[in-house]
Amino acid sequence: MQRLRRIRQLGLAWLVYPGAEHSRFTHSLGVYHLAGRAMDQLNRVNGRDLFDGGKREEVLAAALLHDVGHGPFSHIFENVARGMSGSNEAQHENWALKIVRDDKDINKLLTCVSSELPAHVHQILGKTYKPHYVTALISSQLDVDRFDYLLRDSHMTGVQYGAYDLDWILRTLAVKPISLPSTSGAEDQAELETVIIDGRRGLSSLESHLVGRHYMYKHVYYHKTIRAAEQMLQKIIKCAADVRRNGGNIRSNEAFDKMAQGEDLSVDEYLSLDDFVLFGWIEEWSKSDLYGILSDLSRRLVRRDLLKPIVVPSTASRDMYRKNHDQLRKMVEDAGYNPDYYMLEDTVSDTAYKGYMLNLGQGKVADEEEIWFVDIDGTPCRLSAEDSILTQAKNALKFQEDRWFVPVEVADTARKELQWT
Repeated sequence: MQRLRRIRQLGLAWLVYPGAEHSRFTHSLGVYHLAGRAMDQLNRVNGRDLFDGGKREEVLAAALLHDVGHGPFSHIFENVARGMSGSNEAQHENWALKIVRDDKDINKLLTCVSSELPAHVHQILGKTYKPHYVTALISSQLDVDRFDYLLRDSHMTGVQYGAYDLDWILRTLAVKPISLPSTSGAEDQAELETVIIDGRRGLSSLESHLVGRHYMYKHVYYHKTIRAAEQMLQKIIKCAADVRRNGGNIRSNEAFDKMAQGEDLSVDEYLSLDDFVLFGWIEEWSKSDLYGILSDLSRRLVRRDLLKPIVVPSTASRDMYRKNHDQLRKMVEDAGYNPDYYMLEDTVSDTAYKGYMLNLGQGKVADEEEIWFVDIDGTPCRLSAEDSILTQAKNALKFQEDRWFVPVEVADTARKELQWT
């Protein structure tokens, strides 16, 4: 848990938003706090203790530990590690499960509360715990994780996109049974107790929350300059791994060396990596001229001399995309750069609410992953099936953009010479 103090919540966002220095540790405390408040509300509105028999301690422990598996710079490192291993085991969710199961200190502390607590926290984080509302409180489209990070990230970056009425949403939470189609194909339906919103009072606050999430992704999490820095960092890590794999003598540790070889890491080895450790290496790598591209990219990141974006118009045809892609790649080569490292491609996309995928033909969302609310008659309804602001704004709340990042001198020329029509 103390290691999470050394992992920033928003990766490299501090290069654009100077106040975005908050850590995964502070976020985890916030999720822990909101989980307690949400359970108090759910018990009150349902008129019974939904979290008896040790469930309250299980939810609080899971809330506190839900991000314990994050690596350095969070999702950036995760993407690189997944590419090196060729496995989804590198995802932070899987590492959280391993840490809860295998870390002796965490296991010892949880066992002091209850001998069953480690296994039950593992089940909550792995989304196999029953009843379902316990898992939904920690991980769903209506969970305390999202409630915390939207307000926290909005506050720390100084933007207002993620602001919403948290107190009112918490006051309108409830646990209700919803009817699901039988998995056996029979006509009978199964019931599942999950966390829902009282739509008679809280639907507007929920809409504000989801719209705010959309704009935070569009303007903060997927900010062009932040993504340029993140793409460069991924290339730096990959390049450093290549150097170590080929016997180069650069600053690293045993965990990084094993990762470079595609070997599995132990929990202790994985926990030896954090933002401070990795950025310290990057600064060391930036001071050496022995490893050309690695040294240059490291210097650029340390000095905030970032690659610049070329935004691909959403109206560009496939042929025009390929033509300009090839032309830009040649421009990078002609400027004396290796395009494999100095022409970085980035595609960002987000859908404010997964239920929209049902209407946009992009796949099915399971009923238990939907956001549910009770209507004026007290009947549970799927949010995506109702005529709300969200369903009326389908495409407006879907965001996708392609960018190419290149050195500034190439970008200036490319913006003048590339033709998109």
